[in-house]
Amino acid sequence: MHLCIIFSHLIRYHINILLRKLRDYKINKSVIFWIESFLCYRKQRVKINGCFSDWVSVLSGIPQETILGPLLFIIYMSDLPEICKQSVNVVLFADDAKLYKYVINDDDHLQLL
Repeated sequence: MHLCIIFSHLIRYHINILLRKLRDYKINKSVIFWIESFLCYRKQRVKINGCFSDWVSVLSGIPQETILGPLLFIIYMSDLPEICKQSVNVVLFADDAKLYKYVINDDDHLQLL
């Protein structure tokens, strides 16, 4: 599964971690509040044959095809290599992450369990 899809589902539960990281980066409080609203307080409706449904709250995910989504993903994932350095190798590129470990002997494969 692509990590952006995973991120969109996790963000609802990990919004406080992301907001803390934004504060650590010294992002303006008004911008942080706007980002929280962008992620948490959205509503949507559909239009079929000219008729609109009622507005409903969006409980998970981030808006797709936005510039902000991948940027927030990068901020959220930025410390992953440091967190994982004892157990696996991590490569981050744009909105993707690769976690891997070389298995050279029997002891190595046991560490993956």
